[in-house]
Amino acid sequence: MSSTYIDQKKAKGASLGAVTGESKQTWVLYVFPRGESPSTREAIEDAKSKRPGTQYLSDVTIDDQMLWGIGFSEQIIRVEAEAHR
Repeated sequence: MSSTYIDQKKAKGASLGAVTGESKQTWVLYVFPRGESPSTREAIEDAKSKRPGTQYLSDVTIDDQMLWGIGFSEQIIRVEAEAHR
């Protein structure tokens, strides 16, 4: 995944507010995956899609969780950030 550094002195995009994006996958009986593997890229794109016109994200936090239930588990990658135009 490529990363881009934006010098805030040159790029002063207006803040669009906080956004959250997720990418997840469920495992049935803990061994049979349903859907695509979760990815950070997908979670970032999901976060950017929450505010129309988002050009970049700042103050990004990425969290990877594994939730366990009876007969299933779920892996979730969650991105929280500030969207900018």
